[in-house]
Amino acid sequence: MAERDEKLSLVSNDSTDGQRSMKFCAKFYRVLKSTVGALLALLCAVLFACASVFTALAIENRIPPLQLSFISSLAPLLTVILPVIYYKVELIPDNATDLGLLVLNGIGRALGCIGIVYSFAFVRIGNATTIFAATTPMFSGVGAVIFLHESLQFMDVAGFLFNVGGTILITRPTFIFGDAAVDHSGDEDYTLDATNSHMVAGYLLVAGGSLGYSVVYVVTRGLGDRVSLLTKLLYADVISTFISLLITYIFEEPIWRMNPTVVGYIFGMSLSVTFGEWSRFGSVQFIRTAVATLLADFEVVPAYLLQYTCMSLTPIAFDLIGAAAVIIGACLIYAKTWFDSWNMDSEIPQ
Repeated sequence: MAERDEKLSLVSNDSTDGQRSMKFCAKFYRVLKSTVGALLALLCAVLFACASVFTALAIENRIPPLQLSFISSLAPLLTVILPVIYYKVELIPDNATDLGLLVLNGIGRALGCIGIVYSFAFVRIGNATTIFAATTPMFSGVGAVIFLHESLQFMDVAGFLFNVGGTILITRPTFIFGDAAVDHSGDEDYTLDATNSHMVAGYLLVAGGSLGYSVVYVVTRGLGDRVSLLTKLLYADVISTFISLLITYIFEEPIWRMNPTVVGYIFGMSLSVTFGEWSRFGSVQFIRTAVATLLADFEVVPAYLLQYTCMSLTPIAFDLIGAAAVIIGACLIYAKTWFDSWNMDSEIPQ
């Protein structure tokens, strides 16, 4: 009897140890998954900051913004076609709803790209970055709560406030500080028109761009694993490329003869946008939409570092404090994501 009880005790201990190991592995997997998602979101921010600077420099050299929007859509498309063919990806989803969402994703991508690129023709890059960084998490967060039933947590709001405060301090938008309050010397060299009416149009374009990209975030997250990442990218880039090309030839006269410097700007923009798009779509496969967009606010820091380097803009105290606030906001969101992933209870088979 005692020997049987001892054997049962050993079996019970082995079972308990096995469950603990399974729980640890499940926690480790979730932490690894959230880490990959956060890193992809941060990489997306850095790449799009590079793309913004290259785009602004191309616009400064009188390349039409809609043409740049077309190129920004075409470049990622070229990198998607071969993997789609090689892996024989299923292009038609199982139901009409997913097909409609894929089309909506492409329309959102087109509107987002056109809005943010064209805004650089009228709005200082810093101001455009501020509005985009502040409104994208708001639009996508609300959309995720309404359509995906994701929760908006306190730390999301706190990180959002840190990031918005940081971007405002860095970019010092004129509608808050006024032209006389802060020195923006140098920014005017990178805008084609600085009249009030065009500035308002530029702000509306940025807001429209952030709304378009918010649609991309929410739809991509909503499609989840039902549709492959390559299919999402293909639909988004094909539709966006077609819309941008159509609008370009309707409203502008493209310029295809360029000097080597401008070609270099466009090549840098294309590479940055391409890998940025892959990172953007990949991040929402692993983390919540609100977290992905809040981490993407980190874009404002490398954007201004690149502006200081490429455009000879000297940082002041507002820039340094704002950059610190953005970094704190991103760290808060990342730490909360990691903590939640580690402490989430696992469902272990009995």
